[in-house]
Amino acid sequence: MTLKTRNHLNLILFILSVLTLLIDTIFLVLKIADGSFSIKQCTETIILSNNPSFFLTKYNPLCVIISLYFQIIYVSVTSMILLRSFEKTQASDIIYFYLFLVACLVDTFRLYIPVFKLNNTYSNFLMACGNATVFAKILIPLSLLYTVVMSDVEKRQDIEKNIFLLLLLSIFFAQFIPLNNAIVLPNFSVDYSFKITLNFFTYILMTVAVVTQFFYNKRHLYRQNTAIGYLLICIGISVLFYSTNILNLSIAMICLGVGDFLYLKELHNQYLWFD
Repeated sequence: MTLKTRNHLNLILFILSVLTLLIDTIFLVLKIADGSFSIKQCTETIILSNNPSFFLTKYNPLCVIISLYFQIIYVSVTSMILLRSFEKTQASDIIYFYLFLVACLVDTFRLYIPVFKLNNTYSNFLMACGNATVFAKILIPLSLLYTVVMSDVEKRQDIEKNIFLLLLLSIFFAQFIPLNNAIVLPNFSVDYSFKITLNFFTYILMTVAVVTQFFYNKRHLYRQNTAIGYLLICIGISVLFYSTNILNLSIAMICLGVGDFLYLKELHNQYLWFD
């Protein structure tokens, strides 16, 4: 993949994320204005097995809304940083990190379920939102792993093929995994099968990615800022998916913000040194 093509894809991702933020905000404001959406209604439509009374851990649908908007803003800001910081560097492997951002953006389709009152509708729109969530849950750990594993120069020859395979694999399993569209989870995602298996798969791949980044830095005598940043990004995005209360939302925002800064800043310094 050429440098020009990669920069064009990055620009497209930035534009899409900004448009998504704008469109989602317009939809939400219009729904609030005509009285068809409220936080109270969200609470009434969600079935909670356990709801702690402590205010930091108590279920709060507003936290879910904020987390989804933060996720969109995170994609917009990070894609802009990538465009500006890596515009002239041969960091072709960073394209896998773009896939991670794409998956984060797709995951925000969960927002449409409460905004358009899709729960209990059994509509194709609800199914599409559910499939989008599963797609993102699969693509996020895969793209994070490939960002690290495929960072060596000799492994950058098949980037286009690898991207196609990652997307195809994620789409296939997103269609294969059954959805229970009668149940909307507290984080506004449609209930799906194999949750434990999918979470185990996610945590294993993220752990492998962080460990691989650590030994890559050690082998090349780099500082471990990228490994620490990557660990924080993995923790942040995992917690953000379940940010149904103030505590989880705070942890996710801090981890993603600090992790992004550490990882991208140190990665940029490494490529400047390499170039």
